[in-house]
Amino acid sequence: MGQPDELNKIAGLLKKDNLDRFLLRGALFSLVLDGSPEAVELLKTCSHTLQQENLSEVAAALSWLAHQGNQAAVDALYYHAIHAASPSAARMIQTFSYPASNLADRAVFALLYSDLQALREIDPSLVILSEVYQTRADSGLKERMRTAARRLGLTTWLLIVESLERGAEEDADRILNAFPAMNPAEQELTRNWLMKLAREQNQAAVSLLARLFIVQADPGAFTLMEELSALPQEDSLKAAVFFLAEKWSALDALDFDHRLIRSFYYSAAPSVQQRILRIARSSGRLDWMGERSSSRQIRWLTDMDDASLAEFIDRLIENHQPQEIQKIILHASLRQAVLTILQLNRAGILLEEFEQEEWRQQVQLAEACALNLPGLTVSKKGRLHVGPISTALQDPENTVLALCMDDGSAAVVHLPEMVEVRRFDAPSGSRYFAALPVQGEDAAALACIDGSIKIARLSDGRMLKSIQGHTGLVKGLGYEPQSRLLYTAGFDRSLRCWSFPEGLARGGVYADAEILSLTLSASSGIALTGSANGKISRWRTNDLTPLGDLPSNDPDAVLSLSTSKDGKIAVSMHRQGKISFWNPGSGRQLGMLTETRAVKSAALMPDGKTLYILRDDNRLDGVSVPGGQLLTSALIDKDRLQFLFSQVDQHLMALSVSGEYQILETAAVTFTLKPAGAVAQRIEGLPDCWKQLSDRINRQRLRFDIEIGDHTPVSSGEFDIFLEGV
Repeated sequence: MGQPDELNKIAGLLKKDNLDRFLLRGALFSLVLDGSPEAVELLKTCSHTLQQENLSEVAAALSWLAHQGNQAAVDALYYHAIHAASPSAARMIQTFSYPASNLADRAVFALLYSDLQALREIDPSLVILSEVYQTRADSGLKERMRTAARRLGLTTWLLIVESLERGAEEDADRILNAFPAMNPAEQELTRNWLMKLAREQNQAAVSLLARLFIVQADPGAFTLMEELSALPQEDSLKAAVFFLAEKWSALDALDFDHRLIRSFYYSAAPSVQQRILRIARSSGRLDWMGERSSSRQIRWLTDMDDASLAEFIDRLIENHQPQEIQKIILHASLRQAVLTILQLNRAGILLEEFEQEEWRQQVQLAEACALNLPGLTVSKKGRLHVGPISTALQDPENTVLALCMDDGSAAVVHLPEMVEVRRFDAPSGSRYFAALPVQGEDAAALACIDGSIKIARLSDGRMLKSIQGHTGLVKGLGYEPQSRLLYTAGFDRSLRCWSFPEGLARGGVYADAEILSLTLSASSGIALTGSANGKISRWRTNDLTPLGDLPSNDPDAVLSLSTSKDGKIAVSMHRQGKISFWNPGSGRQLGMLTETRAVKSAALMPDGKTLYILRDDNRLDGVSVPGGQLLTSALIDKDRLQFLFSQVDQHLMALSVSGEYQILETAAVTFTLKPAGAVAQRIEGLPDCWKQLSDRINRQRLRFDIEIGDHTPVSSGEFDIFLEGV
């Protein structure tokens, strides 16, 4: 071991910025020969004193020691690469695959030097990386980690660690809104950090856990609160947690007069209200609502499926409440009115408000309408063996499906056979985030997290082209068969156009926020993009000329866009589940669904006349387009269904995250759109019985409102969507 005096002399040399290269090499040679822990520590800490050009000499010295099996020298190399941003040290580590003695250094190195595959192997949930960022990184290292995270597409992780670090209320809202779009690893990371902060008595973290459970229906958040015996300080949040977790004893002790849960319910978002009411109905806890307006009662009636509605009507019949049954007929959806009339007729009940002949005509019309109610039946089930799936996208002809998996690979599946025909492994250190197959071109566009787009041949899997142009994650892919053009859009706010499959640039424009969704209307020559700020923009496809924004006032991010085959209908879905119908050519809004129980996915049938909506409770609702009238509803197997697609044969395909699928047969709804004036449109062509019954119910509704006087007339607002257009 070297003498302390000699090491002190060398340490003094290394502190001189203008150290002569001859003296530096001599000092390094002495330290290498010494090889003691103290000597290696000097080689490590000299990164703070030497200039970048001299650090390559230090890296070479440390590499020689590492070759001799000196682990301290390996760790010193990692220190130089991470804290001094030494490219020489990084190159030595990458060339000789030196492993650091601790996982934290290996995880940070993989992040900083863009080795995503290694990062996922070392730290799949990114907990280690988060710990370093939160507790051990200085400002310079944090900035480098942020830059590297954006480069690798780890924007959600960055949102989490930065938001939890600041702890501001607006950051908590950002985490809450981003949570549904996170992958399972990112959601687990969020829970783990909230748990860590909650253990430290951080009330903001406890409050956010409660809101994740209440607003996003995350059971993991409630499990953590139970493990930690942690509850939010706000009594209204406590009451909501107890109610949604069905902890009735705790709720009654806290909120004996139901004041807290009533107050919370009336101020909550519609999706939360629907969850509260579903639990209230199933648990027999409707007493807490107390006095409420008829409009609020009607709102939750529209949430009932057919079986629940039948049970509810039975209870009203048993309790001799014909007036409440009359309210259902007059103010719920027309589908529910039909089912209610038929159930009353089977029970031999005549509502006193109707004349005998008038009621008989109502029953005849309801029977005729029932014959035209579309249905949903499962015709096939299976598993693709490709999960877990992160994203899924169909080709323009609805005959091929592309899936991107959590391991970074992509798979192409033929429809309707549901057979995997090609799998693409992601390039080293990268992963595919979105993919679009184009069967007519025997090719697929595969978007990597670094913004590049790979063009691959479907028949043999050969990579044909790598397109560079985007500087951020590509979220939207679209293909226009007539012009053979590929359109791409993403986090860098740009919409770009390429020849396909050649991959030659044909133009590009910028939106004013990150683009999250893209759809093409071939017949009208228009591309629609949906942004993180809620804007839906129109662009001319042949030259990407901006045509203005659609009149959407919703600030929530636009998660998905789709168009009908004829290009006359476009459907947008925002983060909170609001769905709107548009005419892409004119930019006019045709209709809107305001009843926004949490929506996972929506599929517009090819004819553009029916939209099927997959909700968080695995309920499938079919609504008319653009009127929004509920036509059919069914509960399908609860197996984490996440994606919904329409098929060319009027079938639906529901797909789970783990690769299970269901093919559902749908009954056709025959109607077309015709202009009804310069401002609005309405549905024409439904069987005449629907229009006649609608007219009769509307006339009876107005009479009932005037004579009984206990209803708020429904002339506009939330219930128009159920009565217009049929």
